[in-house]
Amino acid sequence: MLDLKNAGLTELLHDFYTLTGLKLCIFDTDFKECASTPIKLYPFCARMRENPEFERRCHSCDAAHMQICRRTRKPLLYRCHAGLTEYLAPLYYEGVIVAFICIGQATNGRDAEFHTIAAYAAQFGIGEEECRSLYDMQIHYAPDEIKAACNILDACISHIYHQRMLEVRNLDTAQQIEKYINDNIAWDLSIEHLCAHFSVSRAELYQIFHTSFNSSVADYIRSKRIAMAEQMIRTTAMQISEIAANVGFYDYNYFSKVFHRKFGCSPREYRKNLESSEEEADEKIIFSGFVQKSLLPVRFFCYPSGEGTTYRPFLRVRTSGLKGAPK
Repeated sequence: MLDLKNAGLTELLHDFYTLTGLKLCIFDTDFKECASTPIKLYPFCARMRENPEFERRCHSCDAAHMQICRRTRKPLLYRCHAGLTEYLAPLYYEGVIVAFICIGQATNGRDAEFHTIAAYAAQFGIGEEECRSLYDMQIHYAPDEIKAACNILDACISHIYHQRMLEVRNLDTAQQIEKYINDNIAWDLSIEHLCAHFSVSRAELYQIFHTSFNSSVADYIRSKRIAMAEQMIRTTAMQISEIAANVGFYDYNYFSKVFHRKFGCSPREYRKNLESSEEEADEKIIFSGFVQKSLLPVRFFCYPSGEGTTYRPFLRVRTSGLKGAPK
């Protein structure tokens, strides 16, 4: 059961709204809304949800995107069934997804967006004039403002996790299985072993994986192992064969084959490509020069842009004692 009574969490959610003006919702893993701040719905959604069919579509849309988020373990920025922008991200406890946090019901104020929303609202008996009135009650956000809010929320999520602001009294069976797999990725995770450990039948285990992870048991565990292996290749200097064994692949050739299928290259080639990319990034910090007008030595950082290479000063070095340098 999810415990959302942590005072720090409540304050953080309200601070996010104070800063951005965007509403936040938290959903449990049954896709039920269990908290929202500071309001439940903006006027447009409150009016539209008076229609039972619209309400049903909202819940269906929420559940569909949370299923994607749970399966991919990645945040989603998307438009809901009615055309409003939403951002959804998973919340973790002990490495297990236990909830989802959502920026909801954002609009950009552009005519194209309004006409799309109005056309959809008309299906539920809401005329264009009423729709315009409800739409104009929204605080509109430019795309770069939405992106900035999403980045701030990601930082908040990291803070929530590391400060252990989210408490779970007890994990459901699917969450217990996910945690067990995370904690025992190097060991026997056969169907027989999982059934015995969790006292469930094969049919029950298959149903849990299908419902909670939208995956077969074997595919889920294999994907988890490959994801952990890729992370270890990126973040450690361990031998590839050691990494394979540490995530439960004891046949190196099979590991390499599965890895290649996922990333398009062997694990060794993947690490070599990462090292080459890091070397290229280091080489982009390439020269020191003088800014002509001020005669100040400046180190430049160059990076690729859409139109070519851009150079920007990022560090000034000692200027005292240089001929022509300002006092």
